[in-house]
Amino acid sequence: MEYDDMKRVANVDLFERYDYLCLHQAIRKMEDFRWCSNLICGSGQEHFERDSAPIMICKACEQKTCYKHAIPWHEGRTCAEYDIEKETPDGSTRDAIERETKPCPKCQIRIFKTATPA
Repeated sequence: MEYDDMKRVANVDLFERYDYLCLHQAIRKMEDFRWCSNLICGSGQEHFERDSAPIMICKACEQKTCYKHAIPWHEGRTCAEYDIEKETPDGSTRDAIERETKPCPKCQIRIFKTATPA
């Protein structure tokens, strides 16, 4: 169905979801666009510096995200150091922990990330 057809026949909730998915599909095609790594932010931006300046600072919440790896910035390590470290057993475990968990806001113990449904 075309966008205008969907707008005409869908109820408000369904159309809003459709519109949201269309937007996300269009954004995924933008080569320089990255989502903020802060799950509660929901913002994203184009980062034209790409790998030459890999720290992307979100304009909405100021979270640092690694442009290359699309994770929270790996503090204290360059992207090359992070890549090398990922190849070790300890590094791959640390990478998985950084990608799949976040610190609890109260106690800072790592917990699994959950995103709220859009």
